[in-house]
Amino acid sequence: MSSLHKLIGTVARRRHSPVTDYGVTLLLVGAMTFVRFLAPAHVAPFLLYIPVLLVVTLAFGWGAGTFALLLSTLIAAWFYTRDGMLGSVDVALLCQYVTVGATMVWICHALRRSVVQNEATLERLNAANHILVDRETALTDANAVAEAAKCQKALEWDPGSACNWDPFASWVRYGAAELIRRPALAS
Repeated sequence: MSSLHKLIGTVARRRHSPVTDYGVTLLLVGAMTFVRFLAPAHVAPFLLYIPVLLVVTLAFGWGAGTFALLLSTLIAAWFYTRDGMLGSVDVALLCQYVTVGATMVWICHALRRSVVQNEATLERLNAANHILVDRETALTDANAVAEAAKCQKALEWDPGSACNWDPFASWVRYGAAELIRRPALAS
């Protein structure tokens, strides 16, 4: 398994409270907004939020990812309007960001859900495997006990016989009349 799969599985299986989910989301969006203030003015204001969308959706699910997308879109629109009006190019860029961001949230949520389902399936298969191994051990032990009982009966029946008794071999050693007269073996 890859380390990313392990990380997603570990983070996704934990159930966080909604306060934690949305609080961390707000904190990460706020940190990226602070970094955005340090970036040059001509850089698209939404680019720094894309990793936040990825991390938040993988860690906390689609709700927190959608919240991060909504919040980052509003902040990016605010950055565009700081210099004046929101132009048609700016609106087109924001629409593209919302489309790409929503797609990322959807894909990351699907990835998160499939990792969680795979982990649950692996746990069920592991439990079933332990049951099968235990049953195989029990059957092997029961077979050994049955073989020992057959061997003991065979020795009682014919003290000179070999210990691993085979009913078909007795047909060769004894005739049909002798087998009919002998007592039946209890298994």
